This record gives sequence, C-alpha cells and structure tokens, in this order.
Amino acid sequence: MRVEAGNRAVGFEEKFSERGDCKILQECWKEIRKEGGKHVWNERDKYYEGKGYACEEIERMREMGRSMKEELSGRNKDIDKQERRSRISESRYNAEYRKIVKDLEV
Repeated sequence: MRVEAGNRAVGFEEKFSERGDCKILQECWKEIRKEGGKHVWNERDKYYEGKGYACEEIERMREMGRSMKEELSGRNKDIDKQERRSRISESRYNAEYRKIVKDLEV
C-alpha cells in the first residue's frame, strides 16, 4: 500500500513539473515549495529518506532527467525483499525454509 501511494505521489510530481504548457501552475508549484508548504513536504521528505535518498539528491536527479518513479520502484522492491527475508530468517516455525533461503543468498 505504501509503495503504491509513494509511486502515485512521485508520478504526480513528475507530471506536474513536466507540463511546460502551463506556466502559471509551475510558478504556483515553485512558490508553494519555497514558502508556505514546508509542513506539507515533511511527509514527502520522510518517504524519500526512508528509501535512502536525500531531497537535494532527488532534485538533482530530476534536473539530470532521470525518472524517480522507476528509481524508487526498484528501491521499494529491494527493501521489500530484504524485509521478507529478515522475517523468514527470524521465524521459528520455518527452519527448513530458512536453510533454503540462506543457501540461495550464498
């Protein structure tokens, strides 16, 4: 669920920043980000930091033309795999399965 919401938010930001035909919307977006919307961006910043990115790094990547939606999607998949494997390794009921997973990691 959190992955879908994060992808949706990143997609919205990318679409919004790419729309070159509507200069008024882009100017409003810049003003909101600079001045009054600091509390709004805290949740966004926490999401990016949880995925291992600093907000400045995100902006730099966007300026270079990289798609953050694809980048974050790959990062989300890696984090989910790590969480699943850690739950399996900590499980006390799946001893055989734990051995199989450890063999796969090697």
